[in-house]
Amino acid sequence: MIRFLLAIVLWPMLLLGHEKFILITTPKCGSHLIIHILNEILQKEDQRQLRSVFPDFLHELAIAEKNNTYLSTHQPCTPEAAEYVKSHGYKVIFILRDPRDQLVSLMHYNQRGYWPQLPMNHLSHSEQITELITGNRFGFHCYEESFVDRLGWKDLGPDITYVTTFEKLIGYRGGGSDTQQKQEILNIAEHIGITLSPQDCERIAKRAYGKGFTFRKGMIGSWKSHFTLDHVELFKLLYGQELIDLGYEQDFNW
Repeated sequence: MIRFLLAIVLWPMLLLGHEKFILITTPKCGSHLIIHILNEILQKEDQRQLRSVFPDFLHELAIAEKNNTYLSTHQPCTPEAAEYVKSHGYKVIFILRDPRDQLVSLMHYNQRGYWPQLPMNHLSHSEQITELITGNRFGFHCYEESFVDRLGWKDLGPDITYVTTFEKLIGYRGGGSDTQQKQEILNIAEHIGITLSPQDCERIAKRAYGKGFTFRKGMIGSWKSHFTLDHVELFKLLYGQELIDLGYEQDFNW
């Protein structure tokens, strides 16, 4: 009986023990979703850093260590950042999303006034999508600005980086699978040295959907109701191979 009560008391303390890691997120790819999941797993809040300058990354990482928590960041995978992570024994959790859905999410984010540096709200809905694909007017190519500088994190190897996706984590309510979602939560926890019970995994999964002040719909495949045939052909022309390389298409027949 004493051992049983002691196990109950010590369980939260044991859960807090984990390998040190950094969460690297691509903008509009489910940052708040995975942060909420990790906060539930660890029973602690993250230290957030959204700037892309290496000294800021180091500064916020130091604060995270001081506060015994983890850093969530949009940090690009520069040689100095990657070397720091490897040489200091960090693990990485890296999240991706279908770049077409990411583009639509970023467009709605911009329309809500969160990104005034991209002044395209005077354009039509269709023109905004075209602009985010091409960057012809304002020089902001959504795929290149969001993904290209961060994809190197997934190439550090499975011993360092666990690559997850919005699609695996969103669950049934977002157009995914609850079974896959729970398995992915278990995989993420295992990567940082934590074993979750089935009951805890179920609890975390049920609380995951719809979190974060930037949450809008959180659906897989929303691009299909926004892209015209012209947008599809344009995206294929510029980034069709990238979709294949990321595993979101098998060929150009979509």
